[in-house]
Amino acid sequence: MTVETDSMTVQSDSIIAETASMAVLGVSMVVEHASLSVSDDVMAALYASMAASGASMAALHASLSVLGRAAISLSDAAASLDAS
Repeated sequence: MTVETDSMTVQSDSIIAETASMAVLGVSMVVEHASLSVSDDVMAALYASMAASGASMAALHASLSVLGRAAISLSDAAASLDAS
């Protein structure tokens, strides 16, 4: 009977250790998921920032284009005045 009891105790301890291991694995998976969620949020913020930067660059290029055309017009007007 003692051998059976010892065997059952060892088996019970093994089950407890396995259950504890599964609990640690579960916590690890929760932490990993939270980390991935944060990573996804960071990437989404990065992409939004990149989109805003792209829009800002497009507006800057449009402004520079308008300024360039105005400079050409002024240059043409100055050349016309010099010619007359």
